[in-house]
Amino acid sequence: ESLASGALECVFKSESKDLLLARVASLARAINDRKAIDNERRRLQSILSSVGEGVYGVDCAGTIQFINPAALDVLGYTEADDLIGLQAFDAFHHTDEDGSPLQRGASFLNQCYAMGKEVSSWQTYFWSASKKGIPVECNIHPLHMDAELNGSVVAFRDISNRRALEKELRWQAEDNARAATVDEAAARKQYDAMAAVRKQMFEIDLDAQKRVEAVLTPEQRAQLR
Repeated sequence: ESLASGALECVFKSESKDLLLARVASLARAINDRKAIDNERRRLQSILSSVGEGVYGVDCAGTIQFINPAALDVLGYTEADDLIGLQAFDAFHHTDEDGSPLQRGASFLNQCYAMGKEVSSWQTYFWSASKKGIPVECNIHPLHMDAELNGSVVAFRDISNRRALEKELRWQAEDNARAATVDEAAARKQYDAMAAVRKQMFEIDLDAQKRVEAVLTPEQRAQLR
């Protein structure tokens, strides 16, 4: 009845003293092991909570097993239970940057989950609870237990500010190139105008010389040369 009620162990009065002590010692070890596991779980949870990057873990099928507060904040969720148990693909990486839906089988992240790929600095888009696209940079690490692939851990960061800065720098570079092109065109126009003036002055001088020579005698023209 005790075991049926959910007890992990029970002691019978008819047991010998040695057997009783052995069972008590075994039960104590089980309790200590469980406490150690609980302590380790709390320690890992504390580490995940203190990490500045978003972190989530999935099994090989892409089902979310855990997710830290930073990831929830980026994705616009308040509780981990809102996402745990869902497919990460369905929850936030189902759509491409241009808004076109991705095929589940063609999802690069799904392939990483299933095959245990390790990937660094891979950029993609996640989609928040409010359907807002968020550019992110991911680092994907396979998770092995007892030498078997057990899923993946993904650390990611919002790179919206970096993308905006890169866009600003590109615009400035293009604007400088446009300015340089305008300056070059203006310089060319000024050079052509000065060349035209010099040509006109040369033609005027040549015409004036011809007129002067027209009224001179051959001897006078020879003296001018």
